[in-house]
Amino acid sequence: MLATGSRREALFAKGRPPKGNLIAVLTRVQESRGYGASDWRLISARRHMGRSLFDMEERSGREVRRIVGKICRHEKARVLYQALSGLWRAGLKPPEMYTVTKAIAFFPEQNLILQEKAPGKPALEAILAGGEVAESAAAACASWLARLQSIRIPAPAPAGIAMSQWSKALQAILADESPRISRLERHVEETLSLEPVAKVPSHGDFHGMNILIHADRRVTGIDLDKFSERDVEADPAYFLAETGAQGFLKQGCFEGTRASRSAFLKTYEAERGERLDRARTGAWMAFTFLQHLHFELALLKTGHREYAAPWIAAAESAVFDGNLELEGLK
Repeated sequence: MLATGSRREALFAKGRPPKGNLIAVLTRVQESRGYGASDWRLISARRHMGRSLFDMEERSGREVRRIVGKICRHEKARVLYQALSGLWRAGLKPPEMYTVTKAIAFFPEQNLILQEKAPGKPALEAILAGGEVAESAAAACASWLARLQSIRIPAPAPAGIAMSQWSKALQAILADESPRISRLERHVEETLSLEPVAKVPSHGDFHGMNILIHADRRVTGIDLDKFSERDVEADPAYFLAETGAQGFLKQGCFEGTRASRSAFLKTYEAERGERLDRARTGAWMAFTFLQHLHFELALLKTGHREYAAPWIAAAESAVFDGNLELEGLK
């Protein structure tokens, strides 16, 4: 059985329960795949950022495999399935080092995609630990991204940018910082309005939690439901800014993750064989810092206004000084 009534409460111990009758949905999917009641075991399920996520075990004879399922908006589920399938066919699969998760099935009526549970731990865990392991993890992320961008595969256009909305909301919350936020908005929009030198396949949400590292055997990109074709600078900039922001959240400074960001940038540029456009990358970094600040203060309403000054300073340093490693910022 998928779950018993007595186990149901425990399924959501680490998160909110999914909306609707998840068991009924999974039972229909289970039956459509020709499995009996004893062939699937639901291990956990939760709701996060509007998506229902679950982890389960599938048995076929003596073979047992772990499956991750995601129920989200139809368009995102379709994009994810097509991205995983296309990238897998293009070579991002074992025994290669750099992979994506294997798509197992897509059920459009339920907006549900099933995929393998990839081995490994999030790169961000190693990055925040510091030391050589941190730099190695960041370099692995860079290598994965360079491999992704080298693939020629059809990709959808990205979603529109809502920067003006974020800017207005932030200025309303942070009146004292309004001139700085407005200046950043104008400069970023002006820079990114210019035609990019190249567009490449983009993860769309490229950070250390979305790269799983399994010893020296496999590096896997997950959560590609924002896969699209974007500027070559977009994903590396997002990683650099996101790593800086996460380091700040955990350690109270940018310096703790600087060596990892340096390792990422050095490896990425070496494997791409060209230097990133500093102005454009800095603009994407500033964009990311403002996006994160909007998420914290306007959407989550955490009240952590203490993040504002250092994150705005980081955005300014990246976009106006080309300081992609945020060197010298505390």
